[in-house]
Amino acid sequence: MPHKAVSYTSKRGAKLFCLLTSLLLITVSHTAVAQNGTVSGTVRSAGSVLSHASVEVMTADGARAHASSDDNGKYRIFLPPGEYTVMIRLPGYTPRRTPGVRVSSGVTTTIDADLPFGPPELTRIVVTAARRSEKALDVAGSVSVVDEQAVRERVSTSPLDYVESTPGVDMAVQGLEGRQVVAHGFSGTFGPSLLLLSDYRNAALPSVRASLSYFLTPNGDDIDRVEVVRGPASALYGSNAADGVVHFITKSPFDSPGTNISVTGGGRSLVVGTGRYSAVMNDKFAWKLSGTYFRGTEWLAPPQPSETIARDPTTERANGEFRADYRITSHATAVFTAGSTIAMRNVEYTPIGTYQLDHSRADFAQLRFTDGSLFAQAYMNRASSPDGTTTNLQTGQSALDHSNVLVAQVQHGLNFRTTGSIIYGLDLQRTDPQTSGTVNGRNESHDKSLETGVYAQLSAPVASRLQLIAAARVDKHSQLDGAVFSPRLGFVFTPSEGQRFRVSYNRAFSTPTPGNLSLDVLAAKLDPLPYSLRAVGVPRSGFQFRRDCGGLCMSSPFAPGQALPLDATLLWPAVVEFF
Repeated sequence: MPHKAVSYTSKRGAKLFCLLTSLLLITVSHTAVAQNGTVSGTVRSAGSVLSHASVEVMTADGARAHASSDDNGKYRIFLPPGEYTVMIRLPGYTPRRTPGVRVSSGVTTTIDADLPFGPPELTRIVVTAARRSEKALDVAGSVSVVDEQAVRERVSTSPLDYVESTPGVDMAVQGLEGRQVVAHGFSGTFGPSLLLLSDYRNAALPSVRASLSYFLTPNGDDIDRVEVVRGPASALYGSNAADGVVHFITKSPFDSPGTNISVTGGGRSLVVGTGRYSAVMNDKFAWKLSGTYFRGTEWLAPPQPSETIARDPTTERANGEFRADYRITSHATAVFTAGSTIAMRNVEYTPIGTYQLDHSRADFAQLRFTDGSLFAQAYMNRASSPDGTTTNLQTGQSALDHSNVLVAQVQHGLNFRTTGSIIYGLDLQRTDPQTSGTVNGRNESHDKSLETGVYAQLSAPVASRLQLIAAARVDKHSQLDGAVFSPRLGFVFTPSEGQRFRVSYNRAFSTPTPGNLSLDVLAAKLDPLPYSLRAVGVPRSGFQFRRDCGGLCMSSPFAPGQALPLDATLLWPAVVEFF
């Protein structure tokens, strides 16, 4: 009996304790809720409620809260007092973003959303295909978009990995992070005919016009989307876009405040670390800082008898990018971006052999301004390869590169009442290769070039369901005679909403790279013979040969200073004697 009495008392005390604890928790929770405010609303589309819509609340310092709409389309989120941005999304619908939502203690703020229906691939806004904002469905060309969700879902070792599965894109993999992408035509070293853009800036190296993937500064945490235009785009972008455009567009710090850090590891001693921090200071100013560190061990290449210097098996790089956005008015924004990439240890394949990179650097600074249909920007890309940092593995010679390119672009547009529009613009590009004679040799003093391009594009209806898109561009290169004309003509037929049929014609061109014009470098030695092979560019006047030897003349180290008939057998006895 005593034992039972003690047991009964213990159970009764436990129940009383649980009851008091529950009342205390309810009181605390009620007090906490009373101190918070509430954001609630209903998500609809064309009058019908939408369930399972994602509701995301963000603050200037990146703190976030999440909720989903219920079967009646309703959602509710409790938040501390403050100012928030509410983003409502649902696949298949256009997202709704509401900034400046003020939450007060004990007050319910209602944010309803009406999301227009439309498959994302059809309604997504792109800027690359026509150098202005338009729906992907209305573009008179072949364009694909890799969105933020697709970027998040893929682990990559190179930014170009995000476009690998894009229809019509061919990619050559050159190790852990080396990539060559082609969207039209045939693959080639450096890919000079495929324009690689990063936030409207040409991301190719200045002197060789090489689109090297590991010199791209955006990382997966910072990419908003990647736009791919397949086929010729010279009518709007000039010579560097004869085979298409791949454009990396990063997130604005206004739209994505907060901190992101990711670390990836794997086989081949792979270590990749990325980071991004973004802050909104006020309604007018926001900034972000992002960076990447990459290190891994490359697969061993088959022995190359021509390479006299062993390759470094480790590939290593680091890059960083800073961006500041200033909203001058509600429709005018200035953006400043600067970044740098250091290729600490990389092997690069070139048309004249393999080079070992050791702390080679590429820097850039960019300022762009938008105000409605006005777009203007200026930027500089600069290479920096200190003495002894870039070595030809065949010849052992170092290549110095302090080249730079300066670009200025301005574009404006007008809309007509008949739903037509016109855009027009001017591009200027000055390329200054500076290689101290190690790459351009005898051409070092006259290898600068200036490229000028003017263009216009008209979009106008020619019938109730037929849209005409016509563009024309004229380019002039300071080292070439004459100008180049690039036309574009397209028609878009709309039988019904959400359906488009397109037909287009483009004429594209490619101007010579600085290497095509001014290259003068030792490519290989023919030891022990006193001969060497040189890679040389074609001068503006072409090649000229002496013809006063009874025909074409040649020179030889076995007969210095003499012009000999073009007959190598005459020197065979000297070669035998030499050996």
